Amino acid sequence: PYTTYQPFVRDGGPTADEMFCGRTKELNTIMDKNGASVVYGGRQLGKTALLERAESRCHRPEDQEYAVFCSIIHKKTEKEVAGHIIDEINKKTGFCLKSVNTLKDMCSQIETLFRTHKVSYFLLLLDECDDFLGAIADDSYCQLQDLINLKRSTKNSFKFVLAGLHNVCRAKN
Repeated sequence: PYTTYQPFVRDGGPTADEMFCGRTKELNTIMDKNGASVVYGGRQLGKTALLERAESRCHRPEDQEYAVFCSIIHKKTEKEVAGHIIDEINKKTGFCLKSVNTLKDMCSQIETLFRTHKVSYFLLLLDECDDFLGAIADDSYCQLQDLINLKRSTKNSFKFVLAGLHNVCRAKN
């Protein structure tokens, strides 16, 4: 029941549950199926801690509810992003999804998990999205449409959250 925390250390690991204070409203809207799908703000404001906390609160495999936090920093292509997300999903859930090159193929595999009743809720938390969103901005972010379609087809049982700095704010608009 005792812990310490040094807030001025860069990349000190995840925030312990008992040290996570405040931002209850923001956390609840991230965890809500119909809540916010975009988190943006300046550096070192706690976006990553917020997403990691949502993952720890929503990941309940015994209830077929999964939450996967994934940092896609320095990933610019759809192939890099989709491949990295699949790797994180497999590592954190125990599923054996196949490697993919597109978000459409990734969403297809996740949709199969819903259809076969292996998953009842899936929260995908993508952090450090700026490079990827900057790379797809000229395409009007059409690569994200497959994530949106999956969210709709599952009646919000699949939710994704994008977090980052300025490019996330631009993508929101």
